[in-house]
Amino acid sequence: MQSTTNDIEEEWTPVFALNIKNASSVGTRKDLAQALGGEFHDFRKVFLGTDASNAKLLTKMRNIFRWHNSFQNCPRCTARLNFKVSKASAKCPECDAVYYPPVAPVAITLVSTADKKYLLLVRQKHHPKRLYTAISGFSELGNTSNVKESKDSVRIRPSRKENQQAMEVIDLTLDSSSTSSSCSNVNDLQCPACFSSFEEILKEGNAVMTTPCGHVFCESLEDTVLREIAEEVGILVENFQYMGISQSWPFPNNSLMCAYLAYADRSQTKAD
Repeated sequence: MQSTTNDIEEEWTPVFALNIKNASSVGTRKDLAQALGGEFHDFRKVFLGTDASNAKLLTKMRNIFRWHNSFQNCPRCTARLNFKVSKASAKCPECDAVYYPPVAPVAITLVSTADKKYLLLVRQKHHPKRLYTAISGFSELGNTSNVKESKDSVRIRPSRKENQQAMEVIDLTLDSSSTSSSCSNVNDLQCPACFSSFEEILKEGNAVMTTPCGHVFCESLEDTVLREIAEEVGILVENFQYMGISQSWPFPNNSLMCAYLAYADRSQTKAD
């Protein structure tokens, strides 16, 4: 395939992906591998072992396949969506709504001492032995580790519903009682940043507008950095910076990894 733009000719190589992942496709996979003189491998192993260019292609194809499989009907009118071959989008033939694959922002942070002699890595229970990683987590609407300057700027109000399942937070510094959001971690009963308990407040029938320590809910990527470090290793970082680097990541589904570097005092850490 050839494309000409501004009198400059560039050679383009078309790339195709085929989604064959079900019980009835076992024979098809074997026949295809034999016809092409190749073999099938685990996606994660191939993804982690290939170069950046191929990793991007694999990420794009995997994310589009998953989106096509899980998002097939219009959320507005339930009509069957038409997917465009030339771009990752879907259009409803009935109400003309256009949809694009969602992207999940993730903050991944490498924690270091100020002199950069030591790094803090973590190991999840599901990881293979000797696999350690930087600290990462999704940016979530319902959480934050942004500390209010004054605890008087936030308040707790009685719950309007019995057995309320969501905690509400309101920021009085905006001079508007309508600026609020919901938090899904009502069962955590602890501040995700400093672990202060607010179980008694919930037992008294109040909706939590803020944790007793003054942390509020609703976060940016920078808030995610602080919260995830506090949640996973229980330390406070002195400062951190965005490294100006991001990467698409196919696990669990269409994540956008944004890289940060944070600094912490080594005395706060203790190896397991």
